[in-house]
Amino acid sequence: MWPLEFTWLPQHSQPSGFSVFGTTPEQVDVGATAQTIPPTLQQGVSVNIRSRDPREGPPGGEPVTVRGKQGLFISGELSVELEPGRWLEVRGPLSQQDLVDIANGIRIGPLQYPWIGTR
Repeated sequence: MWPLEFTWLPQHSQPSGFSVFGTTPEQVDVGATAQTIPPTLQQGVSVNIRSRDPREGPPGGEPVTVRGKQGLFISGELSVELEPGRWLEVRGPLSQQDLVDIANGIRIGPLQYPWIGTR
């Protein structure tokens, strides 16, 4: 199973890759991307689970419910704390509702990578 798997994307989009990054098993970030079909210069969609709060910075944004929790939408970016120390972030040139639909549908696989930081 992939760390993140799209179950819904807007029309004319397809998954294009994923990443796992970390320095210790406790500090692991995973990501997935999707691009338009056919590829255009328009930025695609990225979904990340991070071990730090992506909302650090100036306050603002619009409260939004994501995966049953209180999230925040700021111009093409959506973030929500999934559990203490794990943040879901969705970015892309889409409507707030499309970003929420992607976030609500993303399938989250195992996030344990005990080998990170050992090689």
